[in-house]
Amino acid sequence: MKTTSIDIYTILTGLGVDEAKAKAAADEILTKTEALETLATKSDLTVGLANTRATIIQWVAGLLIVQAAAIVALQNLLG
Repeated sequence: MKTTSIDIYTILTGLGVDEAKAKAAADEILTKTEALETLATKSDLTVGLANTRATIIQWVAGLLIVQAAAIVALQNLLG
């Protein structure tokens, strides 16, 4: 167990929680380092959102060009 887990385990057993349950609960708690490594931060989400936004803009621009070309082709064909 990690230092944080040992502290929590000691507190839980001192409060009368069963040792097996206290150990299981203490093992599930993330340390600050583990949380930073595994959980998404605000900056991670911001970067991901910016990349997604750029991709969507590129798709919309491409579709607008294709739509304009299709309209011109139809006008030439029908007109």
